[in-house]
Amino acid sequence: MAIEVLEIEENPDAYIGYSSATGAAYQFAGSKGKPQTVLPDDLEESRSLDVAYWGTKNDFPQQVEKHIESNPDLGNVLQYKALKLYSYGITYKAMVADEEGNAQYIDLIIPEVERWLRRNRDYYLKACVDITKYYNIFPQLVLSLDRKRIDYLKCSETKECRYEIMDPVLGYSKKVFLNPNWDRGGAISEKKTVQIPVANPMYFPPDLLRERTDGLNYIMPISFPTGKKYYQLATWNTIIASQWLELANSIPKFKLALMNNQVTLKYHIQMPDYWMEWKYPKFKTLTKEQRKQLTDEEIKKFDDFLLGLEKAGKSITSIFKTDPATGKEWPGWRITPIDDKLKDGKYIEDAQEATTKIYSAAGVDPALGGFTPGKSGANRNGSDKREAGNEIYTQLYAFEELICQPLEYVTEYNGWDALATQQLKGKPAMLVWGSIKAFQQTLNQVTPAEREATNDPIQK
Repeated sequence: MAIEVLEIEENPDAYIGYSSATGAAYQFAGSKGKPQTVLPDDLEESRSLDVAYWGTKNDFPQQVEKHIESNPDLGNVLQYKALKLYSYGITYKAMVADEEGNAQYIDLIIPEVERWLRRNRDYYLKACVDITKYYNIFPQLVLSLDRKRIDYLKCSETKECRYEIMDPVLGYSKKVFLNPNWDRGGAISEKKTVQIPVANPMYFPPDLLRERTDGLNYIMPISFPTGKKYYQLATWNTIIASQWLELANSIPKFKLALMNNQVTLKYHIQMPDYWMEWKYPKFKTLTKEQRKQLTDEEIKKFDDFLLGLEKAGKSITSIFKTDPATGKEWPGWRITPIDDKLKDGKYIEDAQEATTKIYSAAGVDPALGGFTPGKSGANRNGSDKREAGNEIYTQLYAFEELICQPLEYVTEYNGWDALATQQLKGKPAMLVWGSIKAFQQTLNQVTPAEREATNDPIQK
């Protein structure tokens, strides 16, 4: 007699199903709340007469955030790049010509510039984080009431920014719209939408910006070029389109389901179909409900016994029926322990490969995140991290130049080169901007006296 039981237990958070009848774990496709795999396109004009869509539903940055939040490796590697780009923060030096006409860089403390930096210290970190995520940032210049200075520089919330459709004659967008609800159907007609004119340095150098009369706030968009018309696409997004991110996210969910199954399914019990009729001669005369109840009680006896197997000294006796005519044994009860499929580290290599792909897409050596892929990963030494950490500065230099462009613009607008020249007693000077970097070296490259030094500028 066969008894069929089909029960599906569903986890509403992970969308993982488990059948107690088959012991199988299921991952349901098309689960609600799953981040969409969408990429920006160049068809924005067909969807709006005013705003350039970022992604097919104008919610690409919001989808990017969901993808980052879904995977700890992706969030970690992007934060690592942003912090490497930031390093020890932004600084400036005076560039002058030495006696031979070569560039010489001199540390200066210009009080006006220092006070300005204190008011705008948040710009550089925000710019580092957003350009790493999106390859697009929207720095905002805030002029003084008399338009003689740029008093503030802040990095607008990137996911809230959308370009106006480009002017067909000028070839650039005249405005940027800010709205926190683009992913929920936000429109430029809403009261929440803020329109800010664009200050394109190519068309509006500092002298011309000073003459404009369309407000005191301007957006100076910065993008890492990838060939897109409006919004550039960060190369790490290939991890989404290639589905490696989806694979990486599915492994822990599936392993969790397997672990739960392993706790539940410890034994496979096989009861011979003749057993109930042999043990209970009147079994066939009972009603269906009575037969089911009796069978359940019989199974429960074995369940209770198996629970006792956890204790030492337990044994089991199995009685086999024999055919009197042939002497052939009939099959009896069989109890088969189920092996732990996770004890051999199942799916660990798949998880490692997925993590390697995430780091590769972000352009970061996995060693920098404390991850050592491959069978020989355990044999890697500290020099891998040192060299990879120093090398990443090279690939980040282009991003540093981009996010320093607004600072160079402010320098020219506010006349800070003249202040540097004045401090150097009339020697022509220009301020240059960059981050303070910490290159790692081996002990034989640093003298004992230098080893006492600190990277903390306050303690120097």
